[in-house]
Amino acid sequence: MFRAITPAWNNTNLQSLARVTCSGCILAHVRAATMGAAAAELNCHPFTAGPYAFMHNGDVAGFSAIRRSMLERLSDEAFASIRGNTDSEHVFALFQDQARETRRPSPRSRNNGSRSAPAPLDPAERLADALGRTIEQVVSMSRRAGVEKNNTYLNIAVSDGRCAAACRFTTDKPEEALSLYLHSGTRYVCDGGVCRMVNPARGKRAVLLSSERLSDDPGWEVVPNNHIVVIREDRSVFRRECAVVAA
Repeated sequence: MFRAITPAWNNTNLQSLARVTCSGCILAHVRAATMGAAAAELNCHPFTAGPYAFMHNGDVAGFSAIRRSMLERLSDEAFASIRGNTDSEHVFALFQDQARETRRPSPRSRNNGSRSAPAPLDPAERLADALGRTIEQVVSMSRRAGVEKNNTYLNIAVSDGRCAAACRFTTDKPEEALSLYLHSGTRYVCDGGVCRMVNPARGKRAVLLSSERLSDDPGWEVVPNNHIVVIREDRSVFRRECAVVAA
């Protein structure tokens, strides 16, 4: 993990690291600081805990009003993971508890004598389930706090290093949702400052999720509002609607 409060485009450490970094799963996040908050490395994305890396673009409606409620429902482990003071990191703490709950076997599956126990979810679906329940919690707490005049915007990406889940969600009007784009099946390369999509080598398909289109190539799809994108380790992709009622 590399984080800094300096702009990415003139950070020489980032340039040196990026030149020699190779990974099957990379999360990169460049954003402005939360309004009214001091810029600090602790508040920079991505946030990490255990196997997870997490980043968020947007705002939690009435965060200052619900922060205490968020903290009160956290496990000790999730509470201890918070180092900064952003709404994003608190949402990540909620996600951690949901992810732990998802990994636990149901009472039915613990019954060795039951032949009808459901098959365990694959890791990507577990991420998506935990992310969906986290969104439900955040929206529910904001509504109970009576902050209807504000809206929640949750463009979130989370990964365990092998698979990932990302959402585009808002309680605002659909046309006000923050943008999110998907491109899959090809590879993104940059030569001499010109970036484009190319066909990957056999078995080397790629998936890109980005707040903006990274090139003019065809194939970029707009992620529908209030949907979760699920990316499996084999780079297969599917989308599902968030269960939360936005309005």
